[in-house]
Amino acid sequence: MAVGLGVAIAIGACGDDTSPPAQDSGTSTGESGEPPVEPPSDAPPLPQRAQTQICRFDGWAPGLLPPLGFSASTVPAVPGASAMTVSPDGILWIGTEDGALWTVDPTDPTEPLRELRSADGDPVTGLALGPSNGLDALFVRSRAIEPSRTRIVRYTVDGPRSIDPTSALNTFFVEFDEQARHGAGLLMAEDLLWVPLGDGDDGEFGGPADRPDAREGNLLRLDVSTLSSPFGYDVPADNPLSDQPGAAAETWAWGLRDPIGCMRDEARDRLWCVDRGAAVSEVSLVSVASDLGWPRLEGANCRLPGGCDNIDTQLPVASYHHAEDDCGVGPSAVANGLDPDLDGAIVYSDRCSGRLFAARPLTAQQPSARAVVGQLSPTLAAMAADPAGGLWAIDADGRVGRLAIERPPGQFPTTLSNSHCFEGAGVSTPAPDLIPYALNAPLWTDGSVKERYLVLPPKARTHVEEDGRLRFPIGSIILKNFSYPLDLLEPERVTPVETRVMIRRSYTWEFHSYAWNEDGTEATLLDDGQSVPLLTAVGGAPTVVRHTFPSRDECGYCHGNGDVRALGPRLDQLAREIDYAERVAPQLEALTDAELFDTPLPTTEPIADYRDPTLSDEVRARAYLHANCGHCHRPGGWTPPNLDMDLRWSTPTALTQLCGVPPQYSSTFMADHRIAPRDPTDSLVWLRLSSRGPWQMPPFATSIPDPAASVVRTWIEGLTNCPDDT
Repeated sequence: MAVGLGVAIAIGACGDDTSPPAQDSGTSTGESGEPPVEPPSDAPPLPQRAQTQICRFDGWAPGLLPPLGFSASTVPAVPGASAMTVSPDGILWIGTEDGALWTVDPTDPTEPLRELRSADGDPVTGLALGPSNGLDALFVRSRAIEPSRTRIVRYTVDGPRSIDPTSALNTFFVEFDEQARHGAGLLMAEDLLWVPLGDGDDGEFGGPADRPDAREGNLLRLDVSTLSSPFGYDVPADNPLSDQPGAAAETWAWGLRDPIGCMRDEARDRLWCVDRGAAVSEVSLVSVASDLGWPRLEGANCRLPGGCDNIDTQLPVASYHHAEDDCGVGPSAVANGLDPDLDGAIVYSDRCSGRLFAARPLTAQQPSARAVVGQLSPTLAAMAADPAGGLWAIDADGRVGRLAIERPPGQFPTTLSNSHCFEGAGVSTPAPDLIPYALNAPLWTDGSVKERYLVLPPKARTHVEEDGRLRFPIGSIILKNFSYPLDLLEPERVTPVETRVMIRRSYTWEFHSYAWNEDGTEATLLDDGQSVPLLTAVGGAPTVVRHTFPSRDECGYCHGNGDVRALGPRLDQLAREIDYAERVAPQLEALTDAELFDTPLPTTEPIADYRDPTLSDEVRARAYLHANCGHCHRPGGWTPPNLDMDLRWSTPTALTQLCGVPPQYSSTFMADHRIAPRDPTDSLVWLRLSSRGPWQMPPFATSIPDPAASVVRTWIEGLTNCPDDT
């Protein structure tokens, strides 16, 4: 059997994945306790990689947010650029880290770059153009060091590319502690000036951002149409707190931590704000009197030990956990006129990793979407929407350019047969370049039978990281078939229901779901997530399950945004034996023979098969928790940033924060511990594993509890005390 190309692994409900015993071909020690079959010493080598790629997903999927790159223009660079706005006539107004102001006219070959103001030493953190006192004005936000303050200065615009330096007027200022979060950005909309402020703190938990009667942490809305004394602005009468004594009358919304800016989508009458979190950055649609959550929420994660069920806060449209290279959201802008699939979406970048994200809210015409859409190096220093359409950007080297669509060539297969990954109807005959693989510890998906395949580009190899995780080459594909016994009279015959596809781009994994028809002869690409009821057999008993086809957003919950390492296939999960039709053999040996890895493999201790009754209760329970929970409950996982439970297999039990530890957050379960020795009824982990509903675990894509989860209950019942970390 030839094996080869593009990597396709699918994660049940987007987490660590493995197949049930039937699909593991009985090659691991199972319920029978029989040892694995040893291959004969003179067995021929396992098949080599296919030399051509048959299984292909060329082009770009319809409806998927398109990839973006940076296209530099020929205008001179603006070193140290830190803020930008674009006038209706297409002129770029730019501020720098040292306080200089410039304009760029990309259409002027004689003087594309013009200095408006020399550096004054205070970094420019926001720019806005708009009317004031009957004149056109430029508002410049900067951060002064001594004294530490954010201030806004107004200049009269006295020409297409000039300001009157003598017209400088201090319009607004707020004093902050030296290391405090000031926030950044300015917006002119509805002839009003909008000012997002940081919470004024430098610690983890934040200052008065949940207090609308304080300016810090609020979005302010100022009327600068007149030069009222002493402030240089008036308070709009329709501000929500304008008539409340003692309140910050300028406030429009609150609950911000360290906002980078707010943007108006005039075409859709929407206001966006982008906020940099401690561990999670977020983008939100903001309406009047919105509470955006900080410091009680970060992203959608509650930070309060008592829970946030009764707190009236507005959740973000999108958020992302900072991965190891991220340090928080940076330049952002609303896209219009760039691409139909991006119209109305907000594009935002991480200021350290250079990752580009896009988020589009749900409308009657389009489903919601959020995705990593690129990664730039150098990173971006500023971004702004062009009123004529498209997005201008400046990178960290000061190069001025536009963001450009970079869809790959080809036609993306909207039916699975057009991918040529399987020959004929159904999934019984994989193409020669599909490399089968299996994992030691399976993720439960309502008893579905799973088959997994990798496809790597010809001659490409997989990088092995020190912790055993694998970084697959660009262009790899991971496929996973989900099948069920749907004819109760023939429980051994299974019908495919879904095929999940992951495609390795340079900056992220891309997720797709194909739904099979009732006959199992063709599968069609889905635009969004859905679930369907199925009458199947689980453990020999007729059972109705709801199979979940996860949306691309839901896949990102577990896989994360931007991490290019897959969850399931790692060395300790692959360290097992597998039936390759010709013979049973160690899987890592077979994959090495197929030249999948870029380096000799280290000696690998496998994750336990929790279905093996010869192993200890603790080993089986820990393997189960890793496979079904550890993809989120780990440092950097999709859990609240301060949730300290670590369920990875590699973490010693005494260090997992499991046993004897009170729950950090409230739930409907009356349990005082995550794990209580000898008492499953006082163990929140077991109660959530064994139930289905709003508080179930895993939270997605399972509608009935896993019978094999009983290994966790058995382990708890046998615990006499909690492990000692000494």
